[in-house]
Amino acid sequence: MFADSVTNFLQVNNLDGFDIDYESIPADMTAGDFAGICGQLKATFNNQYLLSITPDYWDNPDAINGAVTNFDLINSQSYWEDWDSDYYSRWSGLNVPDDHLTCGMSFEGGWTTYQDIVNYWIGNKNLGGVFLWSMADTSSVYNAINYMYDNAHY
Repeated sequence: MFADSVTNFLQVNNLDGFDIDYESIPADMTAGDFAGICGQLKATFNNQYLLSITPDYWDNPDAINGAVTNFDLINSQSYWEDWDSDYYSRWSGLNVPDDHLTCGMSFEGGWTTYQDIVNYWIGNKNLGGVFLWSMADTSSVYNAINYMYDNAHY
């Protein structure tokens, strides 16, 4: 019933997918329950919608491990961490393809342009993308929007 409701919501609102903002699963939910819900969503979506997860830090790898094959994208909340040695090794250890991983970034750090981020994380690492959680610096926002517009693949 939940998966049908989500699918209906996506259809009615002309959305392309559903993201689970995974901070942690409730104490009374098992890893098997979580994997079952994710599997139901994926099956109900029938390749018409994306299913992604944005997991908080690695607080419960068993819950995600059992469900990892259901996700089209895993948006790692890695903002200030050492992504290469910390997050990347964890996800690759679960046999998640690089192009299913995205790296959470912020313009509050040392990146000078959106192009720098794309070149490093997508060009060098072959990740599925980068998602931005904060664009507080307006010049960086303008820079990012222009770069995305100039390099969009329609």
